[in-house]
Amino acid sequence: MEKYPGIKRLADLKNKPRLVRRNQQAYPDELRQRDIKGAVRVAVVISPKSKVVDVRVINADHPDLVDLAIKPMQTSKFSAGREKGRAIYSQLATRVRIGGNDEYEVAPQVCSSPLPEYPYYLRRSGLSRRVKVEFIVNMKGRVEAAYAVETSYPAFRQSAT
Repeated sequence: MEKYPGIKRLADLKNKPRLVRRNQQAYPDELRQRDIKGAVRVAVVISPKSKVVDVRVINADHPDLVDLAIKPMQTSKFSAGREKGRAIYSQLATRVRIGGNDEYEVAPQVCSSPLPEYPYYLRRSGLSRRVKVEFIVNMKGRVEAAYAVETSYPAFRQSAT
């Protein structure tokens, strides 16, 4: 990973690269039947153009899980790390869990956190409150429903979902 000019580790960056979308590969029936599951820790190098340019295995619970972790990480979407406002090569390590969950082939993780739409009439009134939202996510990782479960002001309940 030394071949990337000025590469920075995650700990060295103020504006860190982020995982935007993690792709996953189907959990093969052969591994399910043999009850092979676990995690693979990988190092990922992200280019200034937000492309994954290198994925290396740091360690794996089982050798048969390595390909199931590397291939999806190569096609996952990241934002580039930035230094002094400029996108740079950056490196991060992440753990990919495979199997071990009957509902999901890879345990779901937050991929993005979009800013909520703040209704004009609430913004204009100067209100600033919090809303706790729960989501129902389908097997493909898409949000099917969102529910405001806790809010400090009733008008925010509708705008949060």
